Amino acid sequence: MVFKNIKALPRGLIFSALALFLILTAALYWLLHTQAREYRRDKIEEMQAALDYKTTQLQHWIKGQSANARLITGSPFLGRAVVKWQKNPGDKKLQAEIQSRLNNWREYFGYTDVMLVDHGGNILLKAAGTADVLGPETKVHLRQALAEGKYLLTDFYMCTIHHEPHIDVIAPLNSGTGGQAGLSTVILRVSPRDYLYPLMKDNAFPHKTFETLIVRQEGDSVLFLNDVRFAKDAALKLKIPLSRSNVTAVRAVLMGKTSGEGVDYRGQKVLTVTGPVAGSNWAVVAKMDIKEIFGPLWTRAYIWGLAALLVFIGSVSVLSLMFLNQRKDYYKRLYTVENERQALIKHYDYLTKYANDIIFLLDENRRVVEINERGVETYGYTREEFIGMDADRLRADDQKAPFKTQMSQLALQKGLLYETRHKRKDGSTFPVEISARTIEIEGKNYLQGIARDISERKLAEDVLRESEERFKRAVENIPDVMVIYDSKLKIKYINNATIQVTGRRPSDFIGKTEEEAWPPEVYQHYLPSLKESLNTGNICTVEAEIMLSPEITRSLVITCVPIKGGSGKVVEVLGITHDITERKRFEMVIQDRNEELEAANQELVASEEELKAADEELRQHMEELHRTKDALQDSETRYRSLFDNSMIGIYRTAPRGQILMANPALIRMLGFRSFEELAERNLEKEEDYYPEIPRKAFKEKIEAEGVISGWETIWKNSSGSSIYVRESSRAIKDSDGKILYYDGSVEDITERKQAENIMEARLRLIQFAPTHSLDELLQATLDELEILTGSRIGFYHFLEADQQTLSLQTWSTRTIQELCKAEGKGRHYNVSEAGIWVDCVRERRPVIHNDYASLPHRKGMPAGHAAVIRELVVPVMRGDKITAILGMGNKPENYTEADIVTVSKLADLAWDITERKRAEDQIKTQLSELQRWQGAMLDREDRVMDLKKEINELLVKHGQPKKYGAG
Repeated sequence: MVFKNIKALPRGLIFSALALFLILTAALYWLLHTQAREYRRDKIEEMQAALDYKTTQLQHWIKGQSANARLITGSPFLGRAVVKWQKNPGDKKLQAEIQSRLNNWREYFGYTDVMLVDHGGNILLKAAGTADVLGPETKVHLRQALAEGKYLLTDFYMCTIHHEPHIDVIAPLNSGTGGQAGLSTVILRVSPRDYLYPLMKDNAFPHKTFETLIVRQEGDSVLFLNDVRFAKDAALKLKIPLSRSNVTAVRAVLMGKTSGEGVDYRGQKVLTVTGPVAGSNWAVVAKMDIKEIFGPLWTRAYIWGLAALLVFIGSVSVLSLMFLNQRKDYYKRLYTVENERQALIKHYDYLTKYANDIIFLLDENRRVVEINERGVETYGYTREEFIGMDADRLRADDQKAPFKTQMSQLALQKGLLYETRHKRKDGSTFPVEISARTIEIEGKNYLQGIARDISERKLAEDVLRESEERFKRAVENIPDVMVIYDSKLKIKYINNATIQVTGRRPSDFIGKTEEEAWPPEVYQHYLPSLKESLNTGNICTVEAEIMLSPEITRSLVITCVPIKGGSGKVVEVLGITHDITERKRFEMVIQDRNEELEAANQELVASEEELKAADEELRQHMEELHRTKDALQDSETRYRSLFDNSMIGIYRTAPRGQILMANPALIRMLGFRSFEELAERNLEKEEDYYPEIPRKAFKEKIEAEGVISGWETIWKNSSGSSIYVRESSRAIKDSDGKILYYDGSVEDITERKQAENIMEARLRLIQFAPTHSLDELLQATLDELEILTGSRIGFYHFLEADQQTLSLQTWSTRTIQELCKAEGKGRHYNVSEAGIWVDCVRERRPVIHNDYASLPHRKGMPAGHAAVIRELVVPVMRGDKITAILGMGNKPENYTEADIVTVSKLADLAWDITERKRAEDQIKTQLSELQRWQGAMLDREDRVMDLKKEINELLVKHGQPKKYGAG
């Protein structure tokens, strides 16, 4: 029997060896195939991220150049100055101002040169650049911009004068006459070698063959716009025929967004991703050699094959011993594994005994070995599901890409603290802060991670950020000039009103003292008060006449408010400047004749119009500058989450009306709870799409022109309320020219439109006031507010000096004609007799009642009074007194804080004009009384003279001398 087993042993070994060989071969092939697929997928993800980053930066750069050109072309001030200088070339001061403007653009925005040229292409002024004459290519672009009457951003071109690549921003100047182009143009010259080429070279991938390229179609070829890594002097010179369809650059131009394998300009096999650059005819190519990508894999395959061969040879030699020792080795390994397991459990129990955070251990393959009960509760998996799970599964989908990088960094640093997002078993995600480090247990390396759920902290940060933003908007909208000084009285902050009033740039103030920002005749009035407030901690106020410039003198009330730190020491001073020039001027006008009052009013209207234009230009400039600057600074860290975190609404819709994509900002803007709820609407249905401009007109325009830019219209949100938006969209087409979908962005400009509407209403009321009575003015004010807020009822009450007696002054036109027949104009009654609408008097602030019928302390309405559904009442404050109450009612939607701002501004204006009219009426009454007394006195003097004459005649008749003089 023993001999029989010995003879059978070689045959068994042969079959076992063959089986082992097949298993090793299949395993090696599967492993190499899997590794190759993962290598390819990972590299494509890395290159796609790099491509998205570069594309986003290029798009922001294009938008920034367009914003600069739009600002220059739309401003009439520079155009008028240049026209004036061309008519009088000897005006050196004006020339210096224009030259300074050109120098500032070049310095602050990084242009190679900034030139002022005439329509013939002759350079009039330049910002210390190198260009003396314009090349023929530049002149062609100049003629195109002038023919189209708008600014132009040129494509890359090789200048035959300087033999360098150029991109020009050509902005024809506005002469100020009806918005028409003037006699000159500003050319902002960009050298791609200064920014765009380094931008494309700069990347975070340390690969020898990786590079990003910008290309465009030129005729029947693809032209490379930037320098390439493996060819010298290739920018705007290297071309490849479109017939070579396997070249990645050709596919980028013809197909747009692609990924996969191909060949590059050298003919080398590469892995590549491509994509178009929105707003241009460029495409971006990110590529890397196949040899470099799979080189490490081939080396690994050789090592694995050699190891498999050694395993096979050794296995044949020891297979018989393995059969004999299999049971023994099994129990030995089981004992070793159990000891390691017990050591891990002891260590883990010690770590998690008092832990409230998620604690887990990962092995060298980043698989879960242990996790505490907190982790099991948080993620929703059972412990059995956790053990052996790949840690990558716990990451949110948008956070998987940086996982390998962070693990590699952890291996080098031994410890790492970072934030990411994790995913529960049900698919929900939450933010976590992870403290990770490598530890050694029983001779083996493990990764220990402590994860803390930071959802509440993130929510608090969002609330704090929103609060800060709301405070900033409030300060920026205050009409008074507000300046914050540090302990050395250097300017740290100025609000928008400072820029609007002075007409100067923020750089003229920030970081400077008053002595550096203004001449002595300006700061000598208030600098002592600033110093006193800083030194004593007291609030100081000074009123002065200040000449800001030879043409501008202002009467100002300047209040210096100390801001103290935690120790009670003054660390900053807030300067609040209230312009009382108009009030002073009004006081002077009252003393003069009515004709001078009319002239002053006309001058005021003209000044407000000019200030409005300057304010709008500066605001748009600052908005464009802030958006461009913020986008460029934040793009590197936010480009992966640009869509989700954008503050501007972004959408993608199909031509048939389906909503394919919408970011959270657009969903919030339209008042929907989720994208699914928004996607239920079809834009082709009239009941689902109701902006001011029909969708048919939108489609006709975008299909004809391909793009829509800056289209302002009115949308309706989910509740039916109107919002003003500015929309830009682009038609995305396939290779046959068929429109696939529309990509667009939407900005909510409701606040800006409301501010414009308020300003226009103020101007109308100021023009209306001089030629109409007080009642007509107040009624016109209520009519304007009904339009601005969408209300159907409006009233204006006066509150007497005793703060208890009310008198109804007037109703709005609509209220009188359609809604309310109740009498009561001029009636006086006590505040205690009024209904809940006088809550604003009791609380001394604006009050909103959006559910009037449910209020328990409301009183009944008089006969003929309109039914009230909701109301907004605003007190007009002067000092610590309430002088009037203005109320609005029955808006179709709820009243909001924005309605309070609108009503308050016009209510204050109405009261200012009311005071003026009352003063005018009082002057007229006094003048009439004086004229009556003058007439009475003249009649009395005539009667006295007659009486004296009669007495003299009687005395003479009786032989006595005259008592009075010759009369």
